[in-house]
Order: sequence, then structure tokens, then C-alpha cells
Amino acid sequence: MSPPGMRRAIFSETVKEKLSITGIPKKSAQFHEQPSVLFLLPGRAYVFALFLWNFAGRQNDIQGFGGPLNGNWISGIGPVDDLLIGSQEKLPDEMKNAPSRNTYFLLPLILGLFGLCFMSSAT
Repeated sequence: MSPPGMRRAIFSETVKEKLSITGIPKKSAQFHEQPSVLFLLPGRAYVFALFLWNFAGRQNDIQGFGGPLNGNWISGIGPVDDLLIGSQEKLPDEMKNAPSRNTYFLLPLILGLFGLCFMSSAT
């Protein structure tokens, strides 16, 4: 385990390397620049999946690499899920009833977008 100062230095160097990859001038990364580094890197798909896991639903808690059985976001709406990852009808019962399988039927996403539109029109 490295001391806290060493971890901070390692993190700082990692951020500087990512900034040089993304084309942002290489300098000490400020707090407001760090989220932009996250969205400029190939992790965009991962951030999008995390967003949809929280607002649409999650298939399971196993890391997936693009396959139809692990790590996808699901809506709980049959036709939508069939288009995205294929039919979920033939899954084993242990996968269908897993505690990590969440289906929100896109309600949090729809309500959030509705609230965003309402708040933006209220000003």
C-alpha cells in the first residue's frame, strides 16, 4: 500500500497522460477538467451503460463484454429488449430471478427527462 501522497502523485500523472491523449494541453488537471477527461476517453460507453443501469434497469451484476447474457442494461419492456440484446424468454430461472436483475420499465428515465423539460421551461 502506497502512502497517500504517493497515490495522489500517481493519480495526477495518470490524469496528465489522459489529458495528453485527448488533446487537452498537458498541465496540472483542475477539478472542472476531470469530468471532461472521463467523457473524452473510450469509457464513454461504460458511462452510458452505468447511466442506463440506474435509470432503465440492469440485466445482472456480471461484467459483460458485449455478449447478450452479461452486463447489459434492460428496460423490462419485451420488444425493446428484444431489439437491443435479444429475447430474454429462454434465460434460466437463476438468471431471471437474480437479485441484481432490475427492470424499471424506463420510468426513472422518462420521469427525469420530463422533470428536466419542466424545470427548463419554468425559467
